[in-house]
Amino acid sequence: MLQNLQVLILRFNRFHGPLNISLVQPSFSSLQIIDLSQNEFNGLLPTNFFQNLDAMKYATELSLADLLILNRYARLIISYESFNRDGQISVNVTSKRSETELQLMGTLLIFTAIDFSNNRFNGKIPQVIGELRAVQVLNLSHNSLTGHIPPSLGNLVALESLDFSSNKLSG
Repeated sequence: MLQNLQVLILRFNRFHGPLNISLVQPSFSSLQIIDLSQNEFNGLLPTNFFQNLDAMKYATELSLADLLILNRYARLIISYESFNRDGQISVNVTSKRSETELQLMGTLLIFTAIDFSNNRFNGKIPQVIGELRAVQVLNLSHNSLTGHIPPSLGNLVALESLDFSSNKLSG
């Protein structure tokens, strides 16, 4: 159904209740950015949801290392608004001499993010999140999550930003 969907942003709505498991079909296997923040979802974070985020498990094509090399020579400006409907990203590259715009095909792998902040999720952080090796941003702040931070999160080798603040975590 939505197997090519790469960005899903539903923040600042009035969605409420548990996260519907039927939403988590393998049809979302290409999803790389999901932002459900600022809603009123509650209940447990569904393990099946994270198991089906295949695009966040494997980094291919343009890697983070490739971007770091490119960043040595130019300043990259990337935001949500840079993504167009064809799965391309507009990157504004500024060098010392000139400014040019590049079209990088299929490079949504540059930025992978999960933002479930400011909801009412409870229970433990699922171990399976540790399988999402390509995730760069993980924000589960301002929920009611309990328990320990799973050791499997040590597998998130691309992680650049982690926010679990304002929960009920222990350990």
